[in-house]
Amino acid sequence: MLPDALPLPTARKLLVEIIESGRVTFTAHALEQMAARSISEAEVVAVLRSGAVRSCDLIAGSWRYRVEGRGVVSVVAFRSDTWTVVVTAWRG
Repeated sequence: MLPDALPLPTARKLLVEIIESGRVTFTAHALEQMAARSISEAEVVAVLRSGAVRSCDLIAGSWRYRVEGRGVVSVVAFRSDTWTVVVTAWRG
């Protein structure tokens, strides 16, 4: 887990790097919400690759980044500089 919040442009760059050569995983909650909302893992990854990082909030001890694009909003948390976890996603 990264100890400090990243500036939004830095988070954007790190997401792209992680998608290219790191690890993206999904929480059980994210997978449940995505299934209920007919959102695929590929759609979420596309949003993370090209969407805009809009905000960062400290929730339950981790920094959560809201990423928006392609009609989907996703929330991710960085576990390291090579691993991000999708916490949830919805259409919006």
